[in-house]
Amino acid sequence: MSDARTFSAYGDTFIILRTPPTLLISELARTNTGAPEAVGVIAEFFETVLGPVEYHRFKKASYAYDADSDADEAEQLGQALAAALEAATEVPTK
Repeated sequence: MSDARTFSAYGDTFIILRTPPTLLISELARTNTGAPEAVGVIAEFFETVLGPVEYHRFKKASYAYDADSDADEAEQLGQALAAALEAATEVPTK
């Protein structure tokens, strides 16, 4: 799988299995509004692009990493989201 799209987060590398639907990408924009229901879109994004097995591995890595780190949890998730979005869409986020 040399052409696999991957991203690194929480000290591990994850494989993107699916390009996110355009509607899901547009829903991600709501996460900046502070609306509580918008936060679930982040989990939906990861589950969609990673698939169930890789998403489970991602969650376990994030939970373990957050517990062992002094870094801001929201910042870590934001960095993981940016890296995954860039890998999934093949469009730079910066």
